[in-house]
Amino acid sequence: FGLLPRMPALLAIAAAAIVQIVVHLRYFLHLDLTHTPRENLLALCFAALLIFIMVGGSLWIMFDLHHRMM
Repeated sequence: FGLLPRMPALLAIAAAAIVQIVVHLRYFLHLDLTHTPRENLLALCFAALLIFIMVGGSLWIMFDLHHRMM
């Protein structure tokens, strides 16, 4: 709708995404960073790996499609 300029809108979306990740890790996965046993650390690393694969793969596909369309 054009309510915000492009950069502040992207920053707001990124901040909301980070808050959502923290909320999911804390309340859904019950991961607490004060007491980090090995299982919590492995779960956190696995979640980070999955996020990296999903975001990286999505960006790779979108940039490849953009390149092929030009």
